[in-house]
Amino acid sequence: MLDFWWFARRLLRRRSEVLLVLLGAAISAGGIGAGLLSLGPVLRLILKEGGSLQTLALQWNEKHDALRFPTWMIDLLPSTAYAGVVLLMVALALMTIVGAAANFMHQMVSMGMAARTAALIRLEVFQHAIHLPLATVNRQGPTDFTSRVLRDTGEMKSGFEALTSKTLAQVTKGIAAFIAAVVFDWRLVIVALTAGPILGVVLRKTGKSIRRGSKGALEASEVLLRNTNEALQGLRPRQDLVPRVGDLLHREVRLLVHLPPPRGQLPLRQPGLGRSLQLLQHLLPRLDGPQVGRSG
Repeated sequence: MLDFWWFARRLLRRRSEVLLVLLGAAISAGGIGAGLLSLGPVLRLILKEGGSLQTLALQWNEKHDALRFPTWMIDLLPSTAYAGVVLLMVALALMTIVGAAANFMHQMVSMGMAARTAALIRLEVFQHAIHLPLATVNRQGPTDFTSRVLRDTGEMKSGFEALTSKTLAQVTKGIAAFIAAVVFDWRLVIVALTAGPILGVVLRKTGKSIRRGSKGALEASEVLLRNTNEALQGLRPRQDLVPRVGDLLHREVRLLVHLPPPRGQLPLRQPGLGRSLQLLQHLLPRLDGPQVGRSG
């Protein structure tokens, strides 16, 4: 895991892309937080408890001294419940559109940043592999280096994408939801936080299992790739041997059939067991000759 974080630091080298990712995640999370905070006023207006947005703003100023709505803003708010609901719905629709655009920008930039960083790491691994001593390459086999260049960097790219897109987005959304919950009622937040340690333990155990499984999968993939390459490389000499042996048998049979039989032996044209034994007697020594040996 430490090796992954060592490579993940290279993501910070692209400062402009990192700023765009943070900005998109913050705007997207801010839209969710604003939507959650607007649920209270909307419900009050629908249930006819507050009267209008002006009344709700005045009540807020009476209860809070630090964060107060200015007078000019209160005068701009609608004075009826229906107009207030319409205004809040339009504002929520605009925030949804802005949040979706920011989320798309965040995902696009983060995935591109992860892909470019993984490509540079893959190039460095390849350059390091081709400059290794030949004895090291022969001892470990080229399949191990191929797996590291392709499979390991691919898994690292997936980790970068999860770190910059999903993890960052969920963390910022959680912070926005936490702030909205504190604004509603901080006592409920304290009660809900008691489940935090339990979830932390479960997530930690699950993360360890996933890491062990990923490590085992990479090792098994490397072994499978090595065995596959060895099997496919062994097919070539065998495929070259079959036509050469067939040509040799065909040529020898034609020669032996037209030659006169040695003294004391049956003629080769005679069908039956004698012909087969004589053909084998003449051809078996040929199969151990230098032609077949060189082709293998």
